[in-house]
Amino acid sequence: MPLFFTVDEKLNFTLELIVDPLLKKSDLANLFKHTISIATKIQKEYVLFVEKEGRILGQERTQLIEDLDSLFSYLAILSNKLSGSFFPHDETHYRILLHAKYNKIVSRGRMREEDIARMKNFLKGYELLIMSKIKELLLNFKHLMNSEKDKKGATKWFEELYKTIDSLLYNLLVIRYNLQNCLIDI
Repeated sequence: MPLFFTVDEKLNFTLELIVDPLLKKSDLANLFKHTISIATKIQKEYVLFVEKEGRILGQERTQLIEDLDSLFSYLAILSNKLSGSFFPHDETHYRILLHAKYNKIVSRGRMREEDIARMKNFLKGYELLIMSKIKELLLNFKHLMNSEKDKKGATKWFEELYKTIDSLLYNLLVIRYNLQNCLIDI
């Protein structure tokens, strides 16, 4: 799934994700499974790349960026699928607002300079900002499913779930930007 991601000098970004129509029909369990699989693959690949060469070279950097794009794609589809059944009340505090149209998911936003500067080491940042949030995502989803009969509780857990997805999507873009522009240490 191609992801077109551009950032201007003021850190305003636009993204356009072309979604495979068959993937949009995937159930939540399958989307969660692929999300976890890709996330752990990225972590393992990074360790292998660094052990092999001691640094990230051109092809390896490209591979990591493609894998980050794939993880972003699955999370965006997951977000879209979840919001189709229940939409968050207040969109103003979300950093990545996704809009689905036909087989595209698009978004515009702004990255904060301090978030880009904060990301110094790929592995530490990835573990802290991505892997820990994926665990949080799974826990929030579990709570949401367990509170399905309680409308107020379900609303609370859905909003927590959506905030976690938003944080994951934003942090993936920050990591991708830093990796693409060689602003991150191995």
